[in-house]
Amino acid sequence: MADVVERLHTAAAGLTQAIEAAEARAAWGADSPCEGWTAGDVGDHIIGNYVSVAGRLGTDVARTGDRPSDWATARDAVLHAVAQDGALDKVVDSPMGPIALGRFLAVFMELDTLIHTWDIARAAGADESLDEELCRRCYERFLPVDETIRDTGAFGPKLAYGEDDPIQVK
Repeated sequence: MADVVERLHTAAAGLTQAIEAAEARAAWGADSPCEGWTAGDVGDHIIGNYVSVAGRLGTDVARTGDRPSDWATARDAVLHAVAQDGALDKVVDSPMGPIALGRFLAVFMELDTLIHTWDIARAAGADESLDEELCRRCYERFLPVDETIRDTGAFGPKLAYGEDDPIQVK
């Protein structure tokens, strides 16, 4: 299960770059690919998710309204907590119900962090490149349940792609 922590570090590093780019470009008000959301809305959402997870793991994270700072604080709190002995086996509440933290990170946090990295980078006009292995894992994990997750309304319509397209496009 240690690989899930490593993947979360990788995803969080990508999100850090996107948040820093949005801040440097003053792009928080830019429209994001998430319909009706700005880059700032997406940033607030993902930061809120990390603040929530940190709280479930026993660390209260106060938000200041400074997105890069709030992200760094929430990110570091989560990454520290998940690295503790036995943390990944701890059962936490999630939108999917009670779940082992390691599974929650693999099923939800990796995907959410990866997708919102792209959303913020796209809105900011920054580098949209994502970690290829994380893209592959998320694609392979969610392809079998594509219709089911779209039925929740949390994801938009399926987009067309070619079989030879890079994994990030798929």
